[in-house]
Amino acid sequence: MGLQEKDQSSIALEVLTNPSLKRLINESVEAYHKGEYASTADLLKSLKRLYPDEK
Repeated sequence: MGLQEKDQSSIALEVLTNPSLKRLINESVEAYHKGEYASTADLLKSLKRLYPDEK
């Protein structure tokens, strides 16, 4: 298994075990399909709300 496959597996596991992250990902996918895009800065702000103690 390559590094990218491990990363995808760990992301998938995190999404399955973290309801907030799963909701964020689902909302992002829905917005993408509607043609609504968030900047990288917006995404990082969203992630900081989920994980406020992470640096």
